[in-house]
Amino acid sequence: MPSPTTPQDSSLNWRLRLVKPASLAAIFSLVAVVIVLTAWQYRTHLAWRFGASRAQVDSVQAIPIHPMPRVTVPEDWTPHEAGGVEFRLPAGLVLDPEEFSGERDSYQLYRGDRFSVIVFSTDDPSHWDDLLSLATAFSPESKTFTHLQLRLEFYRASASDFRWTMTRQEVQWHVFCMTLGKITRMISSGHVESAFTRDIEAIIQFGETSTTLEWQCTESAWGGYMHFLFHEQPENREWVRAVCESLQLRNVN
Repeated sequence: MPSPTTPQDSSLNWRLRLVKPASLAAIFSLVAVVIVLTAWQYRTHLAWRFGASRAQVDSVQAIPIHPMPRVTVPEDWTPHEAGGVEFRLPAGLVLDPEEFSGERDSYQLYRGDRFSVIVFSTDDPSHWDDLLSLATAFSPESKTFTHLQLRLEFYRASASDFRWTMTRQEVQWHVFCMTLGKITRMISSGHVESAFTRDIEAIIQFGETSTTLEWQCTESAWGGYMHFLFHEQPENREWVRAVCESLQLRNVN
């Protein structure tokens, strides 16, 4: 036989019915606050994770970078000048007479039976200034870069570098390298070799379908790049390295 309910019991049950919904509401409110605060803290992370696929950079991978092996420049190669440097090319290459020369840049084409070389040089790399300033602003260490140093950072960057444990500034640097790197990379696969000296910074970008040597004089605005067009396969990479090895400062003042 059930025991009779006292007024005190009825009052307790009523209070419990009031407390349970109030406790659940508090718990849900607390959870909602935690979710909102977490989303706010990781807003940069979340924005990048949702935006990477739309920017088509979620599959970008790092390009291997190695120091360029030292090679010997053949003694019978002929000297040429462009972009504040002297460089040497095989004697069989002939300079195309239709050379373009602007106020601050020039273009030369050397033709050969097995390969040709397009040389573009400039003394006005100011189009990199804004990008270099942004790189310093976004770099977690506020690091300063030359444009070739920054290009190597772009080649080192990979979509797989992203981590949820990154700081907000690390995420911003990752986003910067991914998005700007996609635009400015000269190759999407292959490898890069670097040859930095006190006077000249140079990198060779060996792609599947193209090879480019890029240089920058460290104490002046002179710089440029060479595109190597091979008419036969496989391409002679030792030949490209020898051209890079021959770079010497000329007329930089």
